[in-house]
Amino acid sequence: PGHDIECSWFLMEDANLRDDKEQHATAVKIFDQAINAGWDKEYGGLLYFIDCLGRPPEAYEHDMKLWWPHDEILIASMMIYRDTGDEKYLDWFEKTLDYCKKYFSDPEFGDWYGYLRRDGKPTEPPCKGSTFKGPFHLPRMLIMCDQMIGQILERN
Repeated sequence: PGHDIECSWFLMEDANLRDDKEQHATAVKIFDQAINAGWDKEYGGLLYFIDCLGRPPEAYEHDMKLWWPHDEILIASMMIYRDTGDEKYLDWFEKTLDYCKKYFSDPEFGDWYGYLRRDGKPTEPPCKGSTFKGPFHLPRMLIMCDQMIGQILERN
């Protein structure tokens, strides 16, 4: 679901550049399907892997929560809210941000944990950086969300 959500905002950006309302609507549908299928209804957060047919996922890390898909939810949900004004997407933004602040954020030492167990506890040993968790998704999310919030405030 994380890659689907990331792809949804890529498609929205392209649709906005080309003023393609049909493509934008398709991108919103992709977001809706991915977030509804991948959001963990018991513990919150986005599951890393799901099987599109509802079968048991093959990947052993399927029920983990990783930092980057949550960054992508924040970008995509804010983008849809900015573009449509639909409060449902502001709710997704706030729900995801609350989850991230509660579980990913380390208020004592800063940064976000990269990998959480399904229940929201950091993996052991806790990991804030690795060959995969570099300074890309989180700063990009912060910059893009700041810009979009600025655009919304400017318009209002």
